[in-house]
Amino acid sequence: MLMFFALFLLFRVSKTVLVQLLTLLAVDSETDTVRRAVSLFRALGEELDLSHITLDQRLCGALVLMLDNSEGLTELDLSHCQLTDQLLLQLITHLHKVQVLDLSHNNLTDASTDGLIHLISINSSIQTIRVFSNSILNKEPLKDSHFEIF
Repeated sequence: MLMFFALFLLFRVSKTVLVQLLTLLAVDSETDTVRRAVSLFRALGEELDLSHITLDQRLCGALVLMLDNSEGLTELDLSHCQLTDQLLLQLITHLHKVQVLDLSHNNLTDASTDGLIHLISINSSIQTIRVFSNSILNKEPLKDSHFEIF
C-alpha cells in the first residue's frame, strides 16, 4: 500500500483512483490508518480536489480520517459533490486546518449556516469559504468577508 502512495507522488491519478485510496484508509489498526492517511496526504500535497465526486457517509468518514492526520492543507474543493447539511455536519469539525474551502453547487441549506459561521470563529486560518449555488435562502449571516456566496 505504501508503495502505491509513493507511485502516486510520481503520477497524478484520476479522481476515481483517489476515491479508492480514500476508502482504503481505514483498517483495523489505528497506527496503520494514521500512517496511510499521512502518506496519502503527503502524496496529494497542499490541495485536495474532490469536486464532482458524490460524497456519501462512507467517503466523508474516509475524508475525516485524512483531514485529522494532515497538516498544511491549504485548499479543499468539495464543489458539485451533492453535499448535504448532514454530510457537512459530519465533516465540519475536521475542516479547521483548511484555508480555502469550496462548497459551491451542493445541497446545503440555511441549516449549515451556523456551523460555517462557527468554523470561521474558531479558525483564524480560514480565508475563504465558497458557497455559490446552494439552497441557502438567508444569506445575511454569511455577509462576512470570509464567505463568497453570490
